[in-house]
Amino acid sequence: MRAGGLAVPRGGGTTPPPPPPPPVWGVSAAVSGTTVTANVTGPVPASMRVEVHGTTGLLSQETCTAVATCALTFSSTTPGTYTVKAGAFDAAGATLTWSDAAATLTVTGAAVIRYDFESGAQGWLNASSSSTRAYSGTKSLAVNVTSSTVSPQVASPPIGGGKKVTFRLWVPSDAQLASVQPYVMETGTWKWTGAWASGSTLTRGAWNTLGVTVPATSVSLVQLGIELTAQGTWRGTVYLDAVTD
Repeated sequence: MRAGGLAVPRGGGTTPPPPPPPPVWGVSAAVSGTTVTANVTGPVPASMRVEVHGTTGLLSQETCTAVATCALTFSSTTPGTYTVKAGAFDAAGATLTWSDAAATLTVTGAAVIRYDFESGAQGWLNASSSSTRAYSGTKSLAVNVTSSTVSPQVASPPIGGGKKVTFRLWVPSDAQLASVQPYVMETGTWKWTGAWASGSTLTRGAWNTLGVTVPATSVSLVQLGIELTAQGTWRGTVYLDAVTD
C-alpha cells in the first residue's frame, strides 16, 4: 500500500529504527617508573582493577570505582620484570574487558656502592686511601699519575654480567689527561672491555662520572679498573670514589 508515493507498512505505523549496537570496552596501561596507569575506552565502567604480577603470582592491585583511569604505584624494590593486568567491570561485577598483558613493569633496584674507600683502599692497587677529596663520605682513593699511564685496579670484583659500573673521578684544575678508560677483564677468557673517553671531555676542578658495562655473558671478573693516560709531561693526583654497580 502506498500513500503519497511512500510505502506504508501493513497495519499502519512506521518501522522502528534498529537498536544501537552494544558498547565496546577496551583497556590499556602505561608505566612511568613504578607507577602503572590503566585506561578504559568506552562508557565509564562501574569499576576498574589494575594488578601487578610476578613469578609467584599477584603482588599488588588497586581497584577504582566509576572512573576510566586507575593508577597503582608498585612499592617493591626487588629487581625484575613484572606483568601488568587490567580490566573493567559492570555494577554486578561482570567483566566488561580484561587484559592479561596490558603492560610490562621493570624494577632495576638501587645501585650498590661497591667501593667507597671509607675503610681504606679496599684491595685496589696503584692508589691509596685519602681524605683530601671525597665524592661521598670523607675519603676517596688518591691516584698519583707519576708516569704516562697508570691503572688503579682491583682483583675479582663481585659484579655480575650486564651490570653498569660507575666511577666518580676528581680531575684537578691543572690536569692534562689525554684519555681515561674504565675497564673490566673477565675470568678465564681474559676478555677486556673498556669505555674509552678523551681527556678533553672531562671537567677539570670537578667530579666526573664515567662508566663501563660488564658484558651480559660474563660469569665473573678477574679485574676492574680505570686506565689514565697523561698528556705530555703532566704529572699530578686524581681521586677516585663511589664505584657503584
